[in-house]
Amino acid sequence: MALLDDILAWTQALPQWQQDAARRLFQKPDGLSNEDYDTLYALLKAAHDLPNPEGLKAVPLSKDHLPASTGNGDTVVLKAMRDLKHVNCIAPNQVLSFEPTGMTVIYGGNGSGKSGYARVLKRGCRARDQNEQVLPDANDPAAQKCTPEAVFDIEAGGTAKEVRWSAKVDPPVELASIAVFDCHCARLYLTKEQEVAYLPYGLDIVEALANTVLPELERRLNQEVAGISTDSAQFAYLQGDTAVGNLIAGLSHKTAPEAVKKLATLSDQEKQRAEELDRTLGEADPAAKARELRLSAERIKEVVQKLDAVVAMVAEQAVKKLQKIAQEAQEAAQAEQAAAKLLHSGEDLLPGTGEAAWKALFEAARKFSVEQAYPDKPFPNTGDNAVCVLCQQPIQNAADRMTRFEKYVQDDVAKTAVAKKKELAAAVEQLRQANLTIGVQGALARELDQLDLTISGQITAFEAAISGHRQGILDAAVSQAWDSLPELVGNPRKTLRNLAARQYRRSRDYQRHAMKPERKR
Repeated sequence: MALLDDILAWTQALPQWQQDAARRLFQKPDGLSNEDYDTLYALLKAAHDLPNPEGLKAVPLSKDHLPASTGNGDTVVLKAMRDLKHVNCIAPNQVLSFEPTGMTVIYGGNGSGKSGYARVLKRGCRARDQNEQVLPDANDPAAQKCTPEAVFDIEAGGTAKEVRWSAKVDPPVELASIAVFDCHCARLYLTKEQEVAYLPYGLDIVEALANTVLPELERRLNQEVAGISTDSAQFAYLQGDTAVGNLIAGLSHKTAPEAVKKLATLSDQEKQRAEELDRTLGEADPAAKARELRLSAERIKEVVQKLDAVVAMVAEQAVKKLQKIAQEAQEAAQAEQAAAKLLHSGEDLLPGTGEAAWKALFEAARKFSVEQAYPDKPFPNTGDNAVCVLCQQPIQNAADRMTRFEKYVQDDVAKTAVAKKKELAAAVEQLRQANLTIGVQGALARELDQLDLTISGQITAFEAAISGHRQGILDAAVSQAWDSLPELVGNPRKTLRNLAARQYRRSRDYQRHAMKPERKR
């Protein structure tokens, strides 16, 4: 048992397909069938990520496939087999006794049941050969559906015990430590010197795995490899200092299939590039074509510049500038309202006070005061014995009012409010009247459509988006709801720049191909 445990531990370090092979060798001492080798070969390839269409899985050798020990050190002694049912023609209620020590010899004529007892013994206990089936009485049709059964009397650790065996269930564990050896289980090996040598039970599995199974699988592998065409001559035209050439030069079992597929497949961009090269090499006058393409690229760049200019009028920086003007105008208007309120200070002043005619009168009063009436006093003079330069009455009762009027005129918030209002109106009108069309039409539009069928539609849609964005800005200038501005999306600038770059690249291709060495290369 220790040897078998060592062999089991050894197999667990092997690949699973080899563990499966060891299991089959234990279960089939007469050798593996072609079907076994087919399965093992499929498992070998599956272990190296080769196709496994049937989804086969290895069943490694385990403790269950070996004769088991009792596990507690008790000695198990077989004392009798009895009460066999549905086993050949063996009569019921018969007992086959075994001597607890020494040797028991059982003999009888042909058909007396010796082989029947032996087959039950091999099935109930552990035996290398499991090919012989336990069959019911062939002369009794009713027995064909019955299950063979038997009772074993054993002694385990000095204690008598009865265990039952049935062909339909796993053998009793108590019998697993009893190994049965017959002519079908025996293995005799002849050396080259014709000497008879005995190979301990289990070591023949190691030998068969190394000398029979692996060579057979290697033969199948070599045969399949030989049937695969690996002539690299057919790839000679692809060799060289290129990505494909380097891959072919280094092909091995380590080459990733994904790398081969990637190089064997052209992307849409690569196909487009190949078509461009075909057109380039087919051009009669590549130098003229190069000039034509360069001009086309420059026209597209002009469209991009016009697009940038249009976007700049409604871009974030322009919006912030208009927002600042609108905010300043609003603040100036609020300041004017506050100053007017302060000017009146709850008094019932004459209509028009604070307006232009009144301001002219007040300015004239200041000029008279500082130049003639009180040249050495600041205006308004509210000192003792001072009189109002307008009504020529003592100013004591109107000093606060005159001071308030002076502050209002000096601050001139109304003038500032008017200026800011005009500035906002001018900025709004400028944006309202701005030409926000990109202006792609006629021959230029047809030229762009030849390069990209979607670009004209993108430009038209973006012009509409710009128009909507402008209206949102104009509305915000009135409502001050700047946070609700619609987002400007769909700018075709990147597409146009790519088209221009493509035309420049094609121009350079034609220019190079106008030179004979480059054209040949």
